[in-house]
Amino acid sequence: MGKHENTANNPVEIIQSTTDPDLLSWLQPYTQDKTLLLLSGGSSAGLAVKLIQQLTEGQQQNLTISLTDERFVPFGDANSNWQLLIDLGLPLTTVKTLPVLLDRGTDIKVTEDTWTQGLQTALRQNIHVLAIFGIGADSHIAGLKPHSPLLHETHKIIGSYRADDWQRITITPVLFEQITSAVIYASGEQKKQAIDILSEDLNVDGYPDQLIKQTQAFKVYYQIGGNT
Repeated sequence: MGKHENTANNPVEIIQSTTDPDLLSWLQPYTQDKTLLLLSGGSSAGLAVKLIQQLTEGQQQNLTISLTDERFVPFGDANSNWQLLIDLGLPLTTVKTLPVLLDRGTDIKVTEDTWTQGLQTALRQNIHVLAIFGIGADSHIAGLKPHSPLLHETHKIIGSYRADDWQRITITPVLFEQITSAVIYASGEQKKQAIDILSEDLNVDGYPDQLIKQTQAFKVYYQIGGNT
């Protein structure tokens, strides 16, 4: 497979394969420095955890792991994106961690504010900001669903809202611009159209995954024949 780092004037290249993409060559150079890595739930979570497990202990120690978004559920709930990463084997003893949910009962505004403060500190302390995103068949990215009110946010890096399925806490378009390099990974026939139309210039309100083009560099991977 070839690779393509996007710039504003280049078309989006979609890298297709029947196997998991090899992201180790993408991630390793950044782990020489302090790096903030934002991970997603869904099908990209397993890929991300396997990737981190391949790093040396020293490389893992340079990583701070947080999320692109979270469902507002109790800490440790099976529907939590963070709990999914833990269940898949995220090496908690070596990487630094910045989960979204608090291990005590609190309201969504306190949770949002606490994560915002944690991310702002991490942005100051880390040289690079990376992200691994999945996308939805509806072209949502992170917790930003089509027509989400947060798609018009211009100041806050974090926001929350009631979607049609969950209360969601998510990074906003403001943070996309601070991402050094990002990956979109998707698999399964239901995601193919959403991946294909990333090549088009579409309205972010209806197609939030267009926000990937606001990052400083990105790659798009589609696994042919995947399940989800």
